[in-house]
Amino acid sequence: PPRALFSASLLRPRAFAAPLACATAQAEALLGPRLRKWLGSSLEAERRKQIALAKEAEAARSAERLAEWATLVVANLWQIDDRATSAVVEDWNNGGAKVKLSFAGGQGTPREQADAAFAKARR
Repeated sequence: PPRALFSASLLRPRAFAAPLACATAQAEALLGPRLRKWLGSSLEAERRKQIALAKEAEAARSAERLAEWATLVVANLWQIDDRATSAVVEDWNNGGAKVKLSFAGGQGTPREQADAAFAKARR
Protein backbone atom coordinates (compact mmCIF):
# COMPACT_ATOMS: atom_id res chain seq x y z
CA PRO A 1 0.00 0.00 0.00
CA PRO A 2 1.18 3.54 -0.68
CA ARG A 3 2.64 5.34 2.22
CA ALA A 4 0.44 8.03 3.81
CA LEU A 5 1.14 11.50 2.50
CA PHE A 6 0.76 13.00 5.96
CA SER A 7 2.11 11.64 9.11
CA ALA A 8 -0.46 10.62 11.68
CA SER A 9 0.92 13.17 14.13
CA LEU A 10 -0.23 16.05 11.88
CA LEU A 11 -3.80 14.85 12.03
CA ARG A 12 -3.96 15.19 15.78
CA PRO A 13 -5.37 18.54 17.05
CA ARG A 14 -2.37 19.16 19.29
CA ALA A 15 -0.08 19.20 16.29
CA PHE A 16 -1.71 22.45 15.06
CA ALA A 17 -2.22 24.12 18.44
CA ALA A 18 1.16 25.82 18.81
CA PRO A 19 1.50 27.11 15.22
CA LEU A 20 -2.13 28.24 15.22
CA ALA A 21 -1.70 30.12 18.49
CA CYS A 22 1.40 31.81 17.09
CA ALA A 23 -0.41 32.76 13.87
CA THR A 24 -3.37 34.09 15.86
CA ALA A 25 -1.10 36.22 18.01
CA GLN A 26 0.62 37.61 14.92
CA ALA A 27 -2.71 38.36 13.25
CA GLU A 28 -3.91 40.05 16.45
CA ALA A 29 -0.76 42.16 16.58
CA LEU A 30 -1.16 43.21 12.94
CA LEU A 31 -4.94 43.57 12.70
CA GLY A 32 -5.90 44.44 16.28
CA PRO A 33 -5.19 48.18 16.09
CA ARG A 34 -6.84 48.43 12.67
CA LEU A 35 -9.91 46.56 13.83
CA ARG A 36 -10.17 48.66 16.99
CA LYS A 37 -9.87 51.85 14.91
CA TRP A 38 -12.49 50.62 12.43
CA LEU A 39 -14.84 49.57 15.23
CA GLY A 40 -14.38 52.89 17.02
CA SER A 41 -15.12 54.91 13.88
CA SER A 42 -18.13 52.71 13.08
CA LEU A 43 -19.54 53.21 16.58
CA GLU A 44 -18.98 56.97 16.34
CA ALA A 45 -20.78 57.10 12.97
CA GLU A 46 -23.69 55.15 14.47
CA ARG A 47 -23.84 57.53 17.43
CA ARG A 48 -23.94 60.54 15.07
CA LYS A 49 -26.76 58.90 13.08
CA GLN A 50 -28.78 58.34 16.25
CA ILE A 51 -28.34 61.98 17.29
CA ALA A 52 -29.37 63.19 13.83
CA LEU A 53 -32.45 60.94 13.83
CA ALA A 54 -33.45 62.15 17.29
CA LYS A 55 -33.15 65.79 16.14
CA GLU A 56 -35.18 65.02 13.03
CA ALA A 57 -37.91 63.34 15.09
CA GLU A 58 -38.08 66.32 17.47
CA ALA A 59 -38.28 68.72 14.51
CA ALA A 60 -41.17 66.68 13.09
CA ARG A 61 -43.01 66.76 16.43
CA SER A 62 -42.44 70.50 16.71
CA ALA A 63 -43.73 71.09 13.17
CA GLU A 64 -46.82 69.02 13.95
CA ARG A 65 -47.54 71.06 17.09
CA LEU A 66 -47.04 74.30 15.13
CA ALA A 67 -49.43 73.15 12.39
CA GLU A 68 -52.04 72.16 15.01
CA TRP A 69 -51.75 75.64 16.60
CA ALA A 70 -52.13 77.33 13.21
CA THR A 71 -55.14 75.15 12.38
CA LEU A 72 -56.80 76.15 15.64
CA VAL A 73 -56.19 79.81 14.88
CA VAL A 74 -57.60 79.60 11.35
CA ALA A 75 -60.60 77.56 12.48
CA ASN A 76 -61.45 80.20 15.07
CA LEU A 77 -60.58 83.42 13.23
CA TRP A 78 -64.25 84.40 13.29
CA GLN A 79 -63.99 84.94 17.05
CA ILE A 80 -60.43 86.31 17.29
CA ASP A 81 -59.86 90.05 16.99
CA ASP A 82 -56.99 91.16 14.73
CA ARG A 83 -55.32 92.99 17.66
CA ALA A 84 -55.76 90.16 20.18
CA THR A 85 -52.75 88.97 22.15
CA SER A 86 -54.55 85.79 23.22
CA ALA A 87 -57.80 83.93 22.74
CA VAL A 88 -59.54 80.99 24.40
CA VAL A 89 -61.06 78.58 21.88
CA GLU A 90 -62.46 75.06 21.83
CA ASP A 91 -60.24 72.33 20.39
CA TRP A 92 -62.57 69.78 18.82
CA ASN A 93 -59.65 67.44 18.14
CA ASN A 94 -59.37 67.08 21.93
CA GLY A 95 -63.02 66.64 22.78
CA GLY A 96 -63.88 70.35 22.82
CA ALA A 97 -61.32 71.22 25.49
CA LYS A 98 -60.68 74.93 26.02
CA VAL A 99 -57.28 76.02 24.72
CA LYS A 100 -55.60 79.37 25.18
CA LEU A 101 -53.89 80.64 22.04
CA SER A 102 -51.25 83.34 22.49
CA PHE A 103 -50.12 85.69 19.76
CA ALA A 104 -46.86 87.60 19.47
CA GLY A 105 -47.46 91.33 19.57
CA GLY A 106 -46.03 93.28 16.67
CA GLN A 107 -45.73 90.22 14.41
CA GLY A 108 -48.95 90.72 12.50
CA THR A 109 -52.52 89.65 12.92
CA PRO A 110 -53.43 86.21 14.21
CA ARG A 111 -54.17 85.22 10.58
CA GLU A 112 -50.69 86.35 9.46
CA GLN A 113 -49.07 84.52 12.37
CA ALA A 114 -51.00 81.35 11.50
CA ASP A 115 -49.89 81.63 7.86
CA ALA A 116 -46.28 82.05 9.00
CA ALA A 117 -46.67 79.02 11.31
CA PHE A 118 -48.01 76.90 8.43
CA ALA A 119 -45.07 77.97 6.26
CA LYS A 120 -42.57 77.12 9.00
CA ALA A 121 -44.23 73.76 9.69
CA ARG A 122 -43.96 72.82 5.99
CA ARG A 123 -40.18 73.36 5.96
